[in-house]
Amino acid sequence: MTHGDESLQAALKVERTPCVAPNSSQAGDRCSSCRASRLNPRSGDNKWKESGMKPAVSLNQAVLAVGSSVRYVAILSRGTLSTACRPSLRDSSSAESDRYEELLVNPTILTIAGNRGAIDCGGLAYVLVRYGSFFQLVYPLDDGHVSVCIEPDADTPSVIRSIQRVLRDAGHT
Repeated sequence: MTHGDESLQAALKVERTPCVAPNSSQAGDRCSSCRASRLNPRSGDNKWKESGMKPAVSLNQAVLAVGSSVRYVAILSRGTLSTACRPSLRDSSSAESDRYEELLVNPTILTIAGNRGAIDCGGLAYVLVRYGSFFQLVYPLDDGHVSVCIEPDADTPSVIRSIQRVLRDAGHT
């Protein structure tokens, strides 16, 4: 681990628990192709209740429930990263790559695009990136962001509207 990695780890708390596959009955079940870690919804973590916020895991699951075109969801909120993914993904990126994208790349993209949007574009609603194997939607939150990986053949505008409804219903407008 380099000095930069240590500084990053100190600045951002990353929850590292086994992935729980959607519709799984076993706590700690691992998605077959999801190499990322996320909070375990069965862990009894009460910090979200104390803060009045919805658990990131519940929001992750709600976004995944939008449909099979949603591959992966990550939420960076108050310095804590939680992720969830659909099992049996093809062309998925590595967990380490995803982690750095959420901790470094997406916050930087949102800052740059948000600053530009604030000048004379009416602000920033979201950023959509088209990688070779998928779309990546990055939606700013007051204290972080929601990042959603979407299948390349999806009806992307419709999926984005559905995700925005989920976020709005969760109090992230």
